[in-house]
Amino acid sequence: MKKKIMWKRIVRVTVAFVFVSFLFAPFFQSCQKEEIIEPENVMLKSITVSGPLTFFTTPEELPCTGLPTEDFEEATNATPEGVYNPLDANTSTWFLPAGSILPGISFSLTRDGYFSPYTSPDLNIWAGSNDIVGHAVIANHQDETLIIEFTDDNVTVVGMTLLTIFWNQATFDINIYGNSDALLGTTSIIGGTPAGTYFGVQSEVPIKKITIWGFDYVNWGVEPPGVDDVMFGTCIVDSDGDGCLDSDDAVINSNMEEFVEIDGCSNGVLNEMTSECGVMMSDAIDALEAGDYKNSGQFVKAVASLAKTWMDEGLITQDEQTLLLACAGQSSIGSKK
Repeated sequence: MKKKIMWKRIVRVTVAFVFVSFLFAPFFQSCQKEEIIEPENVMLKSITVSGPLTFFTTPEELPCTGLPTEDFEEATNATPEGVYNPLDANTSTWFLPAGSILPGISFSLTRDGYFSPYTSPDLNIWAGSNDIVGHAVIANHQDETLIIEFTDDNVTVVGMTLLTIFWNQATFDINIYGNSDALLGTTSIIGGTPAGTYFGVQSEVPIKKITIWGFDYVNWGVEPPGVDDVMFGTCIVDSDGDGCLDSDDAVINSNMEEFVEIDGCSNGVLNEMTSECGVMMSDAIDALEAGDYKNSGQFVKAVASLAKTWMDEGLITQDEQTLLLACAGQSSIGSKK
């Protein structure tokens, strides 16, 4: 009789252990650091576009600079500290005074994951551990979705660093929404670790919300998503990279050769921008070369006049003026054929 009772107890304990192990397996697996996988350096795993979206894997690819960027560095905490939904410009704590977060953007966490409900803070302002540099925002709970919302209708470009506090490589499932919660597109990015992985998106229509959910498909466990350096706004483009924005550029696609060439001749005069925004010296020379001339002398005279203007404006020296005229004199432009 005692043997039967003892056997029943063993069975009950075994069943309970198996149940608890199954319930908390994702948590234990996601916390382990036994198998470190090198990130697949900012690589898009898949792209599924249901709207006018373009995805970018490096900040250099994004055709925008100088947009507002939330880096969370106004926070003064030296260790992770929690905040409740939402994190925005109105958030006020001992380590993050009101106005510290940029206007027009907010961060929140869903409360419908596997481990909810809970009463602890929704988000962590992370700092001081797990190899994360500076401050970042990371979900305080597993199996929850991080939500980034934009209050204005002028956000068409968003860039950010995706990260997680665990060293296991995560996959981030990302959804992009427009007005009225219309799904514009979705993608997945592999590579989330404390080191971070870049993600950027540009849309032809306003972006109102981005949701991010993380999972470790190697160790089969949920990964709390995090973000840093969130850039957002309207892309102001400089197509030719001459430092003059397209909206003000007199020549959208300038001749950006290093040295000024006249009919194939170059004497080492640097191709600088003229006094007119977006017009390079080579643009002006190209325009002269396209003109009609009765003879080569007329072309040389036109180059001489232009070179004198540049010298008077301090763009070139007298020696450089001479070099340009030497090239003009050797050209065949205006000569009878």
